[in-house]
Amino acid sequence: MSKTRFRLLVFFMSLSLIGIILVQLYWMNSTLKGNSEQFKFNAQQVLSRVTGQLKQLEKLQFFDLYSNIKEQEGRRPVAEDFKNYTFKNGKLVLNGTTVNNNDIKFIESQINSGELARMSAETRMHDQLLYEAFTEKIPIENRITVDILKQKLGSDLKQTGVDTDFEFAIYQMNDKPTAIKSKNFRWDEEFTESHPIFENMEGRTKYRLLVSFPKKEQYLFQSLVGITSLSIVFTLIIIIAYLSAINQLIKQKQISEIKTDFINN
Repeated sequence: MSKTRFRLLVFFMSLSLIGIILVQLYWMNSTLKGNSEQFKFNAQQVLSRVTGQLKQLEKLQFFDLYSNIKEQEGRRPVAEDFKNYTFKNGKLVLNGTTVNNNDIKFIESQINSGELARMSAETRMHDQLLYEAFTEKIPIENRITVDILKQKLGSDLKQTGVDTDFEFAIYQMNDKPTAIKSKNFRWDEEFTESHPIFENMEGRTKYRLLVSFPKKEQYLFQSLVGITSLSIVFTLIIIIAYLSAINQLIKQKQISEIKTDFINN
């Protein structure tokens, strides 16, 4: 084999090996980006569902009270009828006494049975505005609890497949934190997803829910461990085979040169 052919052979084999490694790196990077986008999509879906459910829980309690007042008074309730009511720990209270002692699971069962949809269908825009005016003046710390928010986020994230550690908080739209937050919450733009909460009919709100995933990178890399390990193993086999082939070619070339020199001598 001539020196030119030998050099070309080594060049193309090296080029092919480098190409394989680059393709593997590109594939891993693309997969990681795809998984990151899927993670973000799943997290946003969870936040959207949870914020919607929390508003439904609140609305169901309000309109249940609304219906009771309407039935007792024989007229449509007005803002004055709710002046002594407020929310505390996510439940309606009257002068410090809880109006509805049902737990969250019972209220959720009413939502799932379509009770809220029925009430909403019976109410008019005026009544929706009455609900929004009533809740707007109530501090967010009274409308929801840390425990309920943690339970709903954890359950929904796990069902969606986002099974990793999370921290959460509710901030005002001016980035001022509220008292609703987990102990270790840290706002990091790269690892935090946000979604508005308790929006009015026009889509405006004073608050947004923030959920941080401090171990997001580890979670994403873990999803690549299996296939990446196989890819690395196969790439190492190719590298070993390549080095072995090059070594054999060099030895064959040396033997050929020795034979040629011997014959010439």
